[in-house]
Amino acid sequence: MATEGRKPFWLALGDFAKPFVSTAAKAASVTAILSSLLLPVASIAGESYIGAAGGYSIAHFNNTDLVQAGTYYPLVSRVSGASYRLFAGYSFCPYVALEGGWFDATHLSGTIAGFPITSSESFEGGSNTAHVHGVSLDVVGTLPLTDHLSGFARAGVLASRMTSNTWYPVREINVSPPPSLVSVTILPTPHHANLFEFGVGVQYKIDSRWSLKSDWQRVNTSDYRMGYLDTFEIGAVYTF
Repeated sequence: MATEGRKPFWLALGDFAKPFVSTAAKAASVTAILSSLLLPVASIAGESYIGAAGGYSIAHFNNTDLVQAGTYYPLVSRVSGASYRLFAGYSFCPYVALEGGWFDATHLSGTIAGFPITSSESFEGGSNTAHVHGVSLDVVGTLPLTDHLSGFARAGVLASRMTSNTWYPVREINVSPPPSLVSVTILPTPHHANLFEFGVGVQYKIDSRWSLKSDWQRVNTSDYRMGYLDTFEIGAVYTF
């Protein structure tokens, strides 16, 4: 028979275990809530994708190193043309991805107007071409707007190479015998540079695999004396 005023052993054990049972129940509840919140993210995370885009690029060619007979002259023009980009990426979650790609603006061209240098010399000007291409690595941030539409921004580095023509004619005027052509050179620009790039755009999800995207990209090409290279493009994305 139990001593009067003292609880049986099993009742005392129950009272002792109550705090632990309560804590375990709260932990289970918190775990269930967190699991329900993180389950959509976990189900979408880890997606790989590939894509291709085509567009139009514009750059302002600005070279102050045009030199003739020891004198420097400004040389400013605009070059533009078609470009394309191939890319592949990995989304760690619906909001962050790492993306690498190949960018090629291969047919940038424009015209440089002529101008007088001295009373007897005139810069003829002419066509100006540039080719910028390279490998890029970007961090991409995405903000879902609706079930199908999202906005995104990306920033990273373009390990690039640029080639451009560097010789233009200068004509002697008001000179006898008839005018002749001499050459003027632009001091060479670097052929390789790591350039900062960023872009913003929108993406429309057609189905679980295919999406369409449109974006504007800006590359800082000041190392090539070209100011900024702006590209407007439309592309398609396939998600695995």
